[in-house]
Amino acid sequence: MRKKYLSSASTAIIYFIIMIGCSAMASKQVLGKIDIMGPFHFGSEVPSKDYESVLKEAAEDYNLVIAGKSPVYAKFPKNGYRLTDGGTVEYQGNGYKIKIQNTIANVGGVDGYLYGPVVTFEKVISGNLNIISHIEFYSTDELKRLKNK
Repeated sequence: MRKKYLSSASTAIIYFIIMIGCSAMASKQVLGKIDIMGPFHFGSEVPSKDYESVLKEAAEDYNLVIAGKSPVYAKFPKNGYRLTDGGTVEYQGNGYKIKIQNTIANVGGVDGYLYGPVVTFEKVISGNLNIISHIEFYSTDELKRLKNK
């Protein structure tokens, strides 16, 4: 029986995928028993257990919006929501609100949108600013691609 071996190109692709996976795992921060990624960089510090679920849910919703998806924890307010501008909507989470900023914009003559999450915390953050955001410019076609992944 003849043995089949992977080509060097296939081996390189598999190696690349493994390296990306390892890199993504290394970027996770373990907080007690939950993984928090995205906007929170606690290092060796551990936030209060009172805020674990708020931080976890907000971080997951934040990352989903960056990936072009809808939040899974935060929900539309019971009184409905108001679609504004290019489609900006706001969801209510447990201890936070997350706005999906979707504002029509033109950058350097290119039409598109300023898009991304804006998370406003009710009690988790103390200080002069209680929001975390990640807004980027996308051409119309690029935003469609992001949302259709």
